[in-house]
Amino acid sequence: MKISVIVPVAHDRRLGRCLRGLFQQTIEPKTYEVLVVDNGPSDEIRRSVAEFPARYLVFPGRGSYAARNHGIEEARGQVLAFTDADALPPPRWLSTICALFEGNELDAAAGPSHALNRDPVGRLVQMVDDERWLRLARERRLTYCDTRNLAGRHELFRKEPFDPDFKHGGDLEWGLRVSRAGYRIRFVPEMVLGHENVSGVPAVIRRGVRRGRGVAAVYHKYGPHVQISGARPLRLLGIDIKTPMLALLTHAAVRPVAVAGVAAGTLFVAGLLAAVLRTPLPPSRAFHLFWILDRASLLLGRLLGA
Repeated sequence: MKISVIVPVAHDRRLGRCLRGLFQQTIEPKTYEVLVVDNGPSDEIRRSVAEFPARYLVFPGRGSYAARNHGIEEARGQVLAFTDADALPPPRWLSTICALFEGNELDAAAGPSHALNRDPVGRLVQMVDDERWLRLARERRLTYCDTRNLAGRHELFRKEPFDPDFKHGGDLEWGLRVSRAGYRIRFVPEMVLGHENVSGVPAVIRRGVRRGRGVAAVYHKYGPHVQISGARPLRLLGIDIKTPMLALLTHAAVRPVAVAGVAAGTLFVAGLLAAVLRTPLPPSRAFHLFWILDRASLLLGRLLGA
């Protein structure tokens, strides 16, 4: 079995670290290839790739999901693995993926990540992500996928490529689409890799807004009642009120006021969190504030993308 690893990149200097990890795998070098798809492109990225036995492809301008599709077209492996420039695959990452696809009972697999950075904000991001991984591990039918750590059979990605119209959330859309088509996706905790989380409060807000826009795009395509694996309910008196609340907030008459209110609340919580992080308290004491900021920025992205 040959594996093709596809890494889209746009002006990210962390690519070299990712490539070093990919070329320190425990499987034989002849059993896999690495394709870097430069969505920039830039001479700096070209020089970085030239230090490794990787294939350098240029596909400018249409976004990371279109770049991944270009990698799918050029790949030679029976199994495709996806990661990002800000990730660090451990030495046994590809051997774990190989073992998963030796039989015919699996079409795709998604794995978790752990933080490479240990700053307070990066650790808080990881705490939120760890909650998601725990929820996904309990899911019987997985639809959630994250292209920082995703693998699947080549024929599946050829038949069901990423939607190139998505700028954010295209991996969520892909997982939902292929699951609905009857393909088998599994969450594999052992398929873990390192990831450099965002490390500042403003970056947390940008991350949340970007993710929220992606979720909004998924809802635009599939309707307001679509279920995404690992999603957190919003319960009041035991009833999940998330769907009717979002319907109210995105109504044309309410949305401008909702955007202004959520934006103001997001900035207020961000200021509180920044102040708390300047104290000697351990980051775990700031988790509840961080959780509110994460949810608020995600909601802001949902509203902006509605």
